[in-house]
Amino acid sequence: MSETLGNEEAAPLFDQAGEHFRDAAVVSLIQWGNVFIVKADRLLQALTKAGKPIKGKDLDAVMALYDATQKKIEEGLRIKPDSWEAVGSLAQLEWERAKAKLGYVLPVP
Repeated sequence: MSETLGNEEAAPLFDQAGEHFRDAAVVSLIQWGNVFIVKADRLLQALTKAGKPIKGKDLDAVMALYDATQKKIEEGLRIKPDSWEAVGSLAQLEWERAKAKLGYVLPVP
């Protein structure tokens, strides 16, 4: 192993591996953020099924979960500022926020 690590021909392979690990880290942070979106969706579904409006403390709780999602995505962008996955996830997050604020939540059968 030490012979491989010291081999100059292996250096580009280590650089490539580092890039792949960076990409994987960003995707992992995005997925971690998606956990909060799922939690928000469960809360929204419960409110909708109970016939309750999405406002006040309930809406604040949903927005707090979306804020937690945004923080994870932004962590990913600090690792890889040109991540199209992270930028796309931020766009989807804004859509989720808008739906919640407008009360556009369809109950899951």
